[in-house]
Amino acid sequence: MGSLRNKLLATSVLGAAAMAAMPAHAQMDPATAARIEALENKIQDLEIKLGSQVKEAQAKADQAVKAAGNAEYDGTDFEFDSPDGKHHFEIGGRIMVDAAWYNDDDNRAGNFDFTDGTEFRRARIFVEGKVYNDWKFKAQYDFADANFKDVWLAYTGFDFGPITVGQHKKPFGLEELTSSKYITFMERNDVNDAIGGGGRQIGISLWTGDDEMWGAAAGVFRGSTAGFGATAGGGEGYSLTGRAWVAPIHEKTMVVHLGGSIDHTAFDDVAISDLSTEAATHVDGFDPVDTDDWTLGARGRTSYGLEAAAVYGPFSVQGEYIRTTIKDGFHDDAPAGLNPQDYTFDGWYAFASFFLTGESRNYDVGDGSFGRVKPKSVVGEGGYGAWEVALRYSTLDLSDSFAQGGQLDDWTIGLNWYATKNVRFMANYVIADIEGATAQTGIVNQDLNILQFRAQIDF
Repeated sequence: MGSLRNKLLATSVLGAAAMAAMPAHAQMDPATAARIEALENKIQDLEIKLGSQVKEAQAKADQAVKAAGNAEYDGTDFEFDSPDGKHHFEIGGRIMVDAAWYNDDDNRAGNFDFTDGTEFRRARIFVEGKVYNDWKFKAQYDFADANFKDVWLAYTGFDFGPITVGQHKKPFGLEELTSSKYITFMERNDVNDAIGGGGRQIGISLWTGDDEMWGAAAGVFRGSTAGFGATAGGGEGYSLTGRAWVAPIHEKTMVVHLGGSIDHTAFDDVAISDLSTEAATHVDGFDPVDTDDWTLGARGRTSYGLEAAAVYGPFSVQGEYIRTTIKDGFHDDAPAGLNPQDYTFDGWYAFASFFLTGESRNYDVGDGSFGRVKPKSVVGEGGYGAWEVALRYSTLDLSDSFAQGGQLDDWTIGLNWYATKNVRFMANYVIADIEGATAQTGIVNQDLNILQFRAQIDF
């Protein structure tokens, strides 16, 4: 239409110019001028009509797009929004493939040698979103262990923070509440794994804070972390769990984080309290330190945790101390007639990391945890990704009085390559020292070396 209009206008202009240049006696007669004027009027009417049709077509197209909502991929999740913005839907997942090689000193009794192997550490898919602005939900399933993970509903309409109901993580511990997608090492520290008061259970919790300096969370939970909807031996019991944290310094590349957690669990009946860990690995699946070998029973358990972290540009440090007490515990090896007694176990870890390529760990003060690392350059777009080196020390003591679960000390050297913000490759070398004796394995002293690798993507 624009081309036709331009041609007609050019013709009219040239015609008018030609007529103006003609001598007076050579100018057109009135009939010809009337025909030209009529033609110009028709052209003007046609332009108005075509313009109206174009606007109408554009309006219909805009309306169709709005009615269909908005769908996009942000590099990590597929997201869909309703036209009015009241509803939101996401679908995504994560895949982590591990391989591990073990070298021990063969001081282990029985047929319990560590076995090299590979596994899908996690293979999850999830859906989450919101409806009518204030109602959020999530359902996540892990094919690696054939179990549901997060399955919850949350109301976010209150100013003080969201209320969440369903199966979700108890608010305990810094590294426990940092997603497995973002932890610095392949496995979380031994202390959180064995005696932390976290993990997923079914319950109700409240999170609050100012998203600028501090946050707090508390909840009531029932059930066990053994499986979705599963009950603990001796009855479900209940847990009261709380965590608070403060970040007096919270900038993009500079953070100071301090926090603490408490968890009290009371069982409906006497339950086996299985405290164990796998020495910073998972492929083999064996727990070299384990109180369950002594059938440690209890009516309750209380855990305390202190946490601290700091980020300064590409350098960061993090550590936690956790102490747990088994209330009115008993075990098979105790002398006959001995009354139940309390047993206390503790441990701590600390690590430091450094980005060789200049990135920083990403901290979220609203959750009091660390999030996604975004490389400054991306593999696939001419870049080389982000490279991080890390070193961690962890110590755990699961022996007290008649309960001899053993002691574990290990060093983990880590190398992470973030090819993109959602593709990462990890290498860990673990040097572990296992001391003590368990009823099942008969370990006295054992040195263990582990070389393990991971390829992961979240989408």
